Amino acid sequence: MNIKHKLGFFRETVLHAADGKVLAARGETEKEIVSATGKMIIEAENEANDFVSNAKYETDREINKKINAVLHESKRRLNLKRKDILCELFAEARNELKSFAESENYLEFLNKKIKCAVEKYGGEFNGVAVTKRDADLIKRSANQFGLRIQTAGDEIIGGFCLLAEDGRVKADMTFENLLAEAGERLLFFES
Repeated sequence: MNIKHKLGFFRETVLHAADGKVLAARGETEKEIVSATGKMIIEAENEANDFVSNAKYETDREINKKINAVLHESKRRLNLKRKDILCELFAEARNELKSFAESENYLEFLNKKIKCAVEKYGGEFNGVAVTKRDADLIKRSANQFGLRIQTAGDEIIGGFCLLAEDGRVKADMTFENLLAEAGERLLFFES
């Protein structure tokens, strides 16, 4: 072999060895790149999943806030409507009771209720308070049970109050009080 040929062979061997090292280095670099890329892809996927989870959580929270706000507003409006309806009903009931207090059946009702109250409470009272109009109507019942009649103001439309000797109210059977008690029961029942 001549020198030229030997140099060519040497050159080929060196180049081949260099190519091998380059290929090996390239392979290692590609492995590192693939590994780093894989890690980056996994990290990006994790970040994306976290973002989606957080976004879903925030979206769920916002939706729940909106639902709760709508429910709260609906309940508030419903309560206002209930109160309006109750006010209308009680105004109608008051008018009906006022009409009843002016009817022929009222005297019988009033005397019967006074008798029931006297039987229920016994001697715990000695007076009855009624409207001026009703004072004339119940004279006979009051005398029968030994009750002194006291007139109440125009603030009551019907019914009566049983009074103790000192003037304190023992039993309030006025239509206004009966309506107020019914209203309290309805409001308590609503809650």
